[in-house]
Amino acid sequence: MAQGVRDAMAWRYGSDKNPAKPLARRLLRTSASVRGALRRAEKRQAAGERLSESELWILDNCRLLRSANREAHEAVKSFRKLPSVFSPQNESVLTPRAYMVALGFLKAVDFQYHQQDLALYLEGIQQVESLQVKELWALKPALQLGMLEQIAADAEEGAENGNRPTQKSAGAESRASGRVRNVISSLRALGEDNWKEFFEDHSATERVLREDPSGTYPLMDYDSRDLYRRAVEEFASQSLFSEEEVARTAVLLARRAKAHAKRHDSRMSARRADLGYYLIAEGSRLLKRRLGCRPPLMAKLRQMILDWPEIYYIVGVELTTIGLVFVLLRSLGIAIPLIPGLLLLIPASHAAVGLVNRLTTFLIPPRRLPKLDFSEGVPPD
Repeated sequence: MAQGVRDAMAWRYGSDKNPAKPLARRLLRTSASVRGALRRAEKRQAAGERLSESELWILDNCRLLRSANREAHEAVKSFRKLPSVFSPQNESVLTPRAYMVALGFLKAVDFQYHQQDLALYLEGIQQVESLQVKELWALKPALQLGMLEQIAADAEEGAENGNRPTQKSAGAESRASGRVRNVISSLRALGEDNWKEFFEDHSATERVLREDPSGTYPLMDYDSRDLYRRAVEEFASQSLFSEEEVARTAVLLARRAKAHAKRHDSRMSARRADLGYYLIAEGSRLLKRRLGCRPPLMAKLRQMILDWPEIYYIVGVELTTIGLVFVLLRSLGIAIPLIPGLLLLIPASHAAVGLVNRLTTFLIPPRRLPKLDFSEGVPPD
């Protein structure tokens, strides 16, 4: 825990549109090194040459390494919008904070991963600065990248020492192979751990959301809780508040609604005392005003459609119909558009309805409804 506190206090923050670019380049170099180590080991094995212990470990676990490499590649794009800090190795380069957390932890435990050790390290980090929801999810691929980098470095060292077998190089090869063995074991343990449970246990935002005055949030299933967390992420990205502060503001609004509940309107009062009312329902407008959210243009357009659905649909169909008729008449070169225009209204209106429906499904994707978790049975109450 103490090491986590020290590492977090040493960070210097910066702003970069895409701090994941240097990380992506590192991943490409690491991938090339790991693939090169695999090819060398396979070639040497086919030639009947003596393989170092590092190479044997890499060959025996090639599927695991390829799988971890693939997962890291898929996740590195999501690092683009994460908070970034200056790397201690190169203070002119910004690195996603999640990767710095992963690398700091791996160095602190000498690349011998255990989830309980990561929990203690994170506790120290979050005493200084709470991590965002996306950062916690980015920890697994960040740890995979850090481990792959170490394996690539140790594999090269082991191969070099294996090629010139002296007493000194034999000791170096033994140390390198020991590290490769430990890192591969850690990589396997990393993939076997329950990350959903770990994430919820160590998310500051999750702890605040579980204070839901209605008591509903902890009873929901994982996907529904994730729906609330994504709403918190969205509001935080549109305001100057952190995710934890957004969640706390929503809980505060729900508590106030519960305190001022009206007996004659118990159903509406109970609804307003529910956290979801402010995160994914009508109360989100109040929460956005309280936070001073500035949504992007597309979000504003979606909200306008939801606010005036009848006007959007009717006017949209009419304007699209008129536009289609006009385009068809112009293409036919008809000078007197009245009668041909009337004849084209019916097919054009059908086409317009289809176009507006397609546009609507594009602008307003289907929303998942929250649900309670009854996987262990329905409670008696």
